[in-house]
Amino acid sequence: MEINDDLLDKLAFLARLRFSGQDRERLKQDMSQIIDLVNKLNELNLDEVEPLTHISQHLQEGRNDEPQNPLDKRIVLENAPLSDSDYIKVPPVINKSEE
Repeated sequence: MEINDDLLDKLAFLARLRFSGQDRERLKQDMSQIIDLVNKLNELNLDEVEPLTHISQHLQEGRNDEPQNPLDKRIVLENAPLSDSDYIKVPPVINKSEE
């Protein structure tokens, strides 16, 4: 694939970018090198290679979901900034508009 001015203009338009003359030439060279590298990778024989399902071969093992004692309600209410009998008080989050 040849990286020409038309292709670069189209990509620049899609990415909402602008390039000056010197930057355009350097960008065309860089993009050509990237395309060459991808083409080089396409030459590899990957028939025996299975696709990855995870980045790492080590799967993360989660902990067993076992019931635990909940927090003590009395301690939670004692540590809350404001409480009222069995509830934690919080500042209002919805402002009623005046009509």
